[in-house]
Amino acid sequence: MPYVEHFRVEESLVVTGTGAVTTGATPVAGSQTFADAAAIGDTFPLWIVDSTASPPTIEASLGTYSAANTLTRTLVPGGSAALVTFLGNACSVFIARIPGGNVAQVFNAAQATSGTEVVTLAQAQADFAAINGLSTQVFNAAAAVSGTQVINLTQANGLYPALKTNLPASTDLNTVLTSGFYNIESSPVNGPSGVAYSEMIVASNGGKCTQQITYYITGVVYERTINISGATFGQWNVLPNLGYVQANFAPIAQNNAPVDRNLAGDLIATVYTNATAQVWTDYITPDGTGATDITVNGVQILSSATEIMTVTIPPGGTIELTTTQPTGWFRVVM
Repeated sequence: MPYVEHFRVEESLVVTGTGAVTTGATPVAGSQTFADAAAIGDTFPLWIVDSTASPPTIEASLGTYSAANTLTRTLVPGGSAALVTFLGNACSVFIARIPGGNVAQVFNAAQATSGTEVVTLAQAQADFAAINGLSTQVFNAAAAVSGTQVINLTQANGLYPALKTNLPASTDLNTVLTSGFYNIESSPVNGPSGVAYSEMIVASNGGKCTQQITYYITGVVYERTINISGATFGQWNVLPNLGYVQANFAPIAQNNAPVDRNLAGDLIATVYTNATAQVWTDYITPDGTGATDITVNGVQILSSATEIMTVTIPPGGTIELTTTQPTGWFRVVM
């Protein structure tokens, strides 16, 4: 089962209990469905958010696209401590990276007293670490009793908002300098050319920050560095992945490749046409005994039994070797 991290995948689904989730709903605007992005057997970091529950319940787990329109959930290090028993409400179900710590801790309203829930200070700091740049949120130790801190549920929900922030259309990315996860809508300003409806991660230390965008159509990752203090913005660079390299540096077809034409199977008395937009330069070494005749565009231009011959075949031109198969025949594509 390959582990993947698809971006811009989100559906609104009814989730009940701790079992499998049935997908197939219309995707959230600007996103893909699970069926569009995942192959059966794929696993990925899965988030389920029930905003209808009071307080909202969140689960971060390992999702598996186990069958068509079916997601199964299992625990994963760094995710929820236990699978959440959802109540059959419409939930936001999406794929996103799980930061360190148990960020999906659910406050149990049944155990709360007067709208508060007692948790240990260490637990609270770990459970809400690195969310929207609030990893340094300080709990008031002076009010703590025996290492615990009373946290109002409304306060907790306000301090630790949703992991994703949806940016309005035409947002100037030069202004998005706070660490976090962002959904880019249409026509972002100062973004990579042609890139929209994609996931952006911002990592900032206050003085400098890095923005990284994964284009949901191609999977190509764009990155730039910003000097916040000096108000200078670096150019967007592509971080090549395998698909990008294969698409942009695809191997040239056999009769265009810089290879040994003898090993490639080229024969004498056979006309080879340069069907590319590039120039061929062929280096031919006769066998030392019989002459090798070279015909380019139907005209014999060279013949030798001992000397290395060099010929150029322009786009649309032809080359044919006759009489004797050469010892060496190499082609360089210019």
